[in-house]
Amino acid sequence: MSDALEMLIRREDYNRLARLREIANELKRLELVKHNSLEKLLHEYRQAKAANRRMADWAHAVEGDYDEAGQDIKLLKGEALVIMRGLADE
Repeated sequence: MSDALEMLIRREDYNRLARLREIANELKRLELVKHNSLEKLLHEYRQAKAANRRMADWAHAVEGDYDEAGQDIKLLKGEALVIMRGLADE
């Protein structure tokens, strides 16, 4: 083989190896992006799940307050009725 042909082959091999390095680096970068995206997704999912749990706890507490207020209203109305009947009987 001539020196020029060997030089062309070496240059072509060098270019292919350089391209392989570029591809490997880009693959590493993309895998990192993919991993980070998955981590972000899992983080957001966990936060949403916790927020839903807090919302359910809050709704349950509000429902309890509502029921308790309803019972208190009934008791007060009953007491007022007894007082009004007593006044009417006098």
